[in-house]
Amino acid sequence: MKKEKKSIFREKLKENFGLSTMIADGVGLSINSITNISKTGKGNLKNKEKIMKFLILKNMELKEYAKKVEGLCIDFDKEYGHQFVALIRHYAQNVLKFNLGVFGGSAKTGWFNRVNTFDKKFFDKIIFTKNGEIPPAGAILFSKMHTVWGHVSIVLEATADYITVLEQNVGSGDGKGTDDCVKISKINYNEVVGWYIFKNQEIKKEPTEFEKLLEEAKNLGIWNGKNVDKPATRGEVAVMC
Repeated sequence: MKKEKKSIFREKLKENFGLSTMIADGVGLSINSITNISKTGKGNLKNKEKIMKFLILKNMELKEYAKKVEGLCIDFDKEYGHQFVALIRHYAQNVLKFNLGVFGGSAKTGWFNRVNTFDKKFFDKIIFTKNGEIPPAGAILFSKMHTVWGHVSIVLEATADYITVLEQNVGSGDGKGTDDCVKISKINYNEVVGWYIFKNQEIKKEPTEFEKLLEEAKNLGIWNGKNVDKPATRGEVAVMC
């Protein structure tokens, strides 16, 4: 049984060897320690447990992650308390499998100065234009840019009317109070400025009433799907029917 566990551990490390820097940061160990454990299987048992927990958390799906962290006070860098940006960096590392750069303690930094946080190779920046855009689950949502620090959260679900987000530090705002821990909230689009998503991830857009009518007309066979100013001819209707 022990040999089997050891084998599973070695395989897990081998799979994630390319992420040794991320693992080292996540569990507070040196890269040399990670390398040594991955190659030999030898090392402190507590360190091995830390690594396994980290790898398990890193591979979680978004909903599982939300359940895991809800109610926790996440202080990612152990410097400024459980700020909203600490949750985002923790989420990026554990779910997106990507190390974000520093925010400088401010959501505004991540939004306006993306070069330090969201690499263009991996993320698209979507500016909310109030034209029906809907952020996909997993998007990193920015809002309240009229405030000193702005705000950033994680999209769990969204419709045309509201967004369900995972967020932290929305209470007193000092990143230290118990009311600032991770929670799930519903917000509207009033203060949303946009979001970041992985490249090629689908951007949902709510169809307008006119687009809905056109789709219905097309389905009924009374529009040819080409020119909204020109009704379908009898011949086109016959073909569609």
